[in-house]
Amino acid sequence: MEAFLNDVWEAVRPGFLLFIAGLVPVLATWLTAKIVEALKVQKDGELAQSLYRTIDNTLRALVTTLAARGGKLDGLPAGLINDAIEIVKRDNPKAVSTLGQTDDQLRTKIIAKLPGVQNDVVTTNSSIAGTEGAAKVERVAQ
Repeated sequence: MEAFLNDVWEAVRPGFLLFIAGLVPVLATWLTAKIVEALKVQKDGELAQSLYRTIDNTLRALVTTLAARGGKLDGLPAGLINDAIEIVKRDNPKAVSTLGQTDDQLRTKIIAKLPGVQNDVVTTNSSIAGTEGAAKVERVAQ
């Protein structure tokens, strides 16, 4: 039986080695492609987070400036959205271009984020005003 298996192995070995020699490069190429794809997905995710942080910071700065000037925070101030788009494109051009963001896509993201930022600014201003009022009351009481 051993002699038979040796004869079979001798007959099959060249084809088996050719098969393995052809399979290894294919597997290596496939694995490399999967790694590159995973890295691209991770990089795109980081760029998207960066873009959303830029939008958030830009809106906070613009809305806070508007509130400090006594502007109303109801609704969507027309110039604010266009200013935000320009600032985001200027401050984070890599994320905008790599992710293929158009002005309309940025406008949609900004409009979606704006009510939360407006609410945060109003809440912060209210708590600051409350703290200042409490400090005045405390000084008068002394």
